[in-house]
Amino acid sequence: MAATPNCQAIESAVLLTFPDARFGRYNCRHVGSSLAKIWSQHAASESNKYFGNALDITHQRYGYSSHPLHQIWLLRVKAFIRANFDDTVRLLLAPGNRAHSDHVHVDTWPKMKDAPAYIPPCKGGRLVVVHKDGSTGDSFGDAPPPPPPPTMGDDVILQRNDSGWAVRRMQQGLMNWRDDALPVDGADKDYGAETEHWVGVFQQGQNLDDAQDWNPAMLGKCDGVTYAAIIRFNPDLEIVPPSEIPPHPHTATTTID
Repeated sequence: MAATPNCQAIESAVLLTFPDARFGRYNCRHVGSSLAKIWSQHAASESNKYFGNALDITHQRYGYSSHPLHQIWLLRVKAFIRANFDDTVRLLLAPGNRAHSDHVHVDTWPKMKDAPAYIPPCKGGRLVVVHKDGSTGDSFGDAPPPPPPPTMGDDVILQRNDSGWAVRRMQQGLMNWRDDALPVDGADKDYGAETEHWVGVFQQGQNLDDAQDWNPAMLGKCDGVTYAAIIRFNPDLEIVPPSEIPPHPHTATTTID
């Protein structure tokens, strides 16, 4: 099933940068953790034209899994959505938010009315949407134009002195890209001077530095677009030894959808 126009735009853009993404869109249900039983944005519909004003995003290989490498990937997706769609996003949750350790949830403005007494179209009611300014309407709007290219932004994800398995996966991607990459340190999980140099070589070799919004200060640093481009050369998510698995992410008390 499809999604509402603004969710369609997010889905299309995410797929450009994260081709292994999988999407859950429609489910006629209340919010599971809500004592008031407000309606989930997954239940939105418009005369059977659009279904779902929310997306649940996972990696195709992992599905709904709290594996630490899957969580790293999910946080990259969250950063990308925040950088490119902040004006239309109503709620964006990922690992670190309660009940979202295994997927990214995003829903958008306008939202479907979600009061407990409201009867949504999936239950035979009439669609009522609520806009960001509080006004109401009866439509999610027209289908969006094709999404713009992802922006580079300044959302640094990995940089010098970082370490861990996310760094190792990126380093292995660089080595798969070019046989002569990282000749001294290799994939040692440490983002040192050699890694910083080769990230910059990759950015220039893939013409990422030609993007209109390129910031020269990002040379050698991994933002979401750079990281996603590098790990396409290392698509296999590695199994982390138990001793390397980080503690469960902090659990927030945010109301979820």
